[in-house]
This record gives sequence, structure tokens and C-alpha cells, in this order.
Amino acid sequence: MQVDNSSVAVIFIAMKYLSLLRVTAPLLVCALLSARTFATGPTEDIKSGTAAITLSNDFVTGLGLGLIDFTKISPATYIANKHRLSAPITGGAFDAENAKTEVIIGGGFHLVKGNLNVSLTDFILTIPSTSGTATVSALVTATSAFQGRVGLISFDASSLEIQTPVPVPSNNKIVLTGVTLTLSSSGASALNSALETSAFSAGNVIGTADLLIKLAAKPL
Repeated sequence: MQVDNSSVAVIFIAMKYLSLLRVTAPLLVCALLSARTFATGPTEDIKSGTAAITLSNDFVTGLGLGLIDFTKISPATYIANKHRLSAPITGGAFDAENAKTEVIIGGGFHLVKGNLNVSLTDFILTIPSTSGTATVSALVTATSAFQGRVGLISFDASSLEIQTPVPVPSNNKIVLTGVTLTLSSSGASALNSALETSAFSAGNVIGTADLLIKLAAKPL
């Protein structure tokens, strides 16, 4: 049987091209089972997931010195001996091309000092892109008086080391780990005012966050 040399050449080129399509996702950002492709612009729909914060020892010690109690607000859960607060991710979206992200988190926590208390609920994590200042805001209620949404936490988005475009995994799950959370000036002011204390300062490390983000099967 005769083999057409041009057909062999076409098959060789196709195999070589396909081999170039194998992409390894950035290890510092995503724990992926396998990457289906690089997204090139669609906005991904965040359906669910979990956000967990391990409070720093300094933050917990500061609460104790200030005689401030920390309790969870359902559906969040709190493991006291591990200082770990977990809450469900209830929605959000992110642009796979530039990493602009918003994650909505349910539940929250109370801080109580004597007859004063402040409730922080319905957190929103906002990442502007691969650089700039990322923020976490919450609805703040101080001793039953609603204060509105307040920016509580800020950090450098570049610390996430996100590479763009973000590879979307075939299992539709993205994991961010070890995100250091620091108290913003507006956050410190809101907490100090609500609890009539000076225990909180801008730049205080609250703890580190781990997020498991589950995406919808199709982008928006």
C-alpha cells in the first residue's frame, strides 16, 4: 500500500499542534484536577463554595484583652479551639480574562463587649484584577443600629499571584489558600466606634482565608 507523504505531514503537524494545547494551571492560585482550556473573556458564574478564616493568635489575644467575645452568625460555623470561622459562598462572578472577581459570602459574626455589640454579615470579597487593592466589606449593625456596608479588610491583590487568563478547571472548582487579611482604616474605625474601644488598628492581621469556589457549568 502506498502512503501519501502529504497526508503523513498533515497528521504530524496536527499531533504537534495538539500537544501544544496541554496547559498546566498556576499552582499558587488553583488546585485543579485538570484544566479544560484557557478562558478568553467570558464571565464565570460563581454558584457556591466555602470561605474559611483562621483568626490570627494576635487578633484573638487582642479580643481577650479587650474583653470582647466572638460568636458566629448562622449559617457560618465557628470552631473555637481552632479559631476557624467558615461560611458558605452564595454567589458572585469573575472575569477569567483579567481576574476581576466578586464573591458573596453568607453568615457572619458578632463581637460583644458588655452591653455593646456589633454584627458583621453578608461579606463581599472584591478583587479588582491581578493588581490593586482587594477588599472585603460587610453589613454592619452596631447595637441594633444599622450602619450600612463598610469596608473592613484590604490586601494587595498581587499577593494572590493570579496568572491571566485564568484557566477554568474541568471540575469547575477554584481554590485560593493562605490569603492574609488585614484590617482597613474604615474597618478599625467602625469596630472601635461600635464597641467604644481602641482595640482595633488599621493593618492588624485578622487571619488567613481559604476559599473553595464552585463555578456554574456554563459562563454567564
